[in-house]
Amino acid sequence: MKKVLLVLVVPILLLAMISCDSDIMGSINAIKGVLEPLNENVYINTRLYTVDTSQVEAVTTQITAVVSNITTNPTVAPTATITEIKTALTTVLTSPTKLTALKDEMSQEAGLESTADVSRIQDYLPPGVATDSLTKGDLLAAELIYSIAESDVVTDLKNNSSVTEKQKLALASDALQVVEVVKQISSIGEVGVDQIVSDLLAQFGMSGGTSREGESGDDDDQLEFLQPIAVAVVNAIGYDEDDPDKIDSENLARFIAGFTIVRKSYETIALALPNDGIELELGDSINYLLSFVFTFANEFLDPTVVSNASLENVLNYLVPYVKNPELEGNPFPDNFLGDTDMDLLVAAYGETALEDDLIDFADTFGLLMEAAGVAEGNVLYDALLGDDGFLTDIDSIFGSEE
Repeated sequence: MKKVLLVLVVPILLLAMISCDSDIMGSINAIKGVLEPLNENVYINTRLYTVDTSQVEAVTTQITAVVSNITTNPTVAPTATITEIKTALTTVLTSPTKLTALKDEMSQEAGLESTADVSRIQDYLPPGVATDSLTKGDLLAAELIYSIAESDVVTDLKNNSSVTEKQKLALASDALQVVEVVKQISSIGEVGVDQIVSDLLAQFGMSGGTSREGESGDDDDQLEFLQPIAVAVVNAIGYDEDDPDKIDSENLARFIAGFTIVRKSYETIALALPNDGIELELGDSINYLLSFVFTFANEFLDPTVVSNASLENVLNYLVPYVKNPELEGNPFPDNFLGDTDMDLLVAAYGETALEDDLIDFADTFGLLMEAAGVAEGNVLYDALLGDDGFLTDIDSIFGSEE
């Protein structure tokens, strides 16, 4: 059945990348330039370009308040506290020294009790990580994206209610700030998109606006193309201390949470697009693509449906090939995710839900690409969204074999 093609979504999307690494601060600065004439630019008003030695401590103090709020009033977001954090972060994000200090501070445990109620922000926390093991960074990222995703502006945009241009631009700035924070305090920032792209371009033999046509390639070819991606992702996640031939499960959970927040941030920005005032980098589109692929694969590969189907298993099979690039052949067992398994996974996820998710991804990806000034004629755009692009006709994936 053609539904088996869904297992190829991850490599197909990743292999299509032809961009440079993301410059989130560049995107923020572009939007800042539009906001300045409005005289209510949060980055100017909070002195984006002034490094204050107290800012990391301010974030830390406010995270302590977040922990207190979860303990005493878990169902209500600490709005004033998050505003203070955003103000402090606008300064921290401009200073490499302060970013290092922030990352160190945010890696420490938050101090929550195991019985603390984190249900309000659960969707943005690392799955499977015990509440009393959550870090300050886990809470920081979750509260930041929650404050945006649940804002009145987002609600109004979803309901097609009136929203001012100033509100849209501020929303985009806030969402981009969240992406930058997540990249700085979590391991997803260690996935070098630029290097991945360079390696893939070399494998494809592509440059500039040329594309590779009519090459199907065998399994070894596909593994060769995927190797730089596997290396970047697996090394960023890290290895289990007790079993170095497996990835670190807790770090993987934080990887998933980070990409969940990044995906939500870009999908929130897309609500305000198209908009001439919102100028993104092409790397923003690539970051969104990576976040979608990673979160989609994690949700689709459900071990409660097929016992050996999980993102962690997939990555563990790749570990030997990451550690020893000379290894050849298929890293997966012969019976791994066969047609029957794929049918079960599709049925559990829901065929309509799959179709809707891919269509939504294609729409959002297109909006982000266009906001970066990339349209028809670019290799990445055409590979996914052009007339013969993989995502142009989603229905074809769900048809039956002739």
